[in-house]
Amino acid sequence: MINAVIYSRVSSESERQDTERQTNELIDYAHRMGYNINKVYEEKVSGYKKNEDRPVFAKMLEDINANQIEYCELDTYAMVKILEKLLQV
Repeated sequence: MINAVIYSRVSSESERQDTERQTNELIDYAHRMGYNINKVYEEKVSGYKKNEDRPVFAKMLEDINANQIEYCELDTYAMVKILEKLLQV
């Protein structure tokens, strides 16, 4: 079984937006794929913020770098966004 994590983010900290729907959809997807969910990262912060201003995203990257996450599967759009953040100048 593949171990996986979920990262859900919404742009606004208002009560109108929350990560629940996104997280639930990702959990359903993970279950359909047979993944074992090790951790769920949820954050309310603009995607335009720098990594240092996105503590949950930064923690997920830390965990990846510390080899606490062995496998990562992302859709193309998500991968592009994460690569943009990793390559910030």
